[in-house]
This record gives sequence, structure tokens and C-alpha cells, in this order.
Amino acid sequence: MALSASCPDVRSLRVPLKYLANLLTAGDEAAGRGHALERMLAMRAYMRDRHVEKRENSEVLKQVG
Repeated sequence: MALSASCPDVRSLRVPLKYLANLLTAGDEAAGRGHALERMLAMRAYMRDRHVEKRENSEVLKQVG
């Protein structure tokens, strides 16, 4: 799921999924790969737009729920 131009697709990232799953979802790699990581990337894109671009882009948050 591509969130926006400023936020890459979760499946295209090279991240240590086992490590992130232990941090974010108590070791559940399927949940960490899916919704938890997408939410983190959406929040990053939203906060970047808010601070750097001086606008609130709530569309990126609506895409992940």
C-alpha cells in the first residue's frame, strides 16, 4: 500500500522485520509488517508535512485508519 509520494511502500523497505516486530507487536511479524509499520510511516509523513511544509495533511492518516 503506497501512502503518498513522501511515504514509501512498506513492502519495499529494507528493515529488520523481526526486530521491529519484537518492538511494536510483541513478536508478531505479520502484524508488524502490515498495520503497525504502515501507521508509523503515515505518522512520520503527517508530522513532516506539519513541521516542514506548515500544513496538516490528514489524508495520509485516513489511509491507514
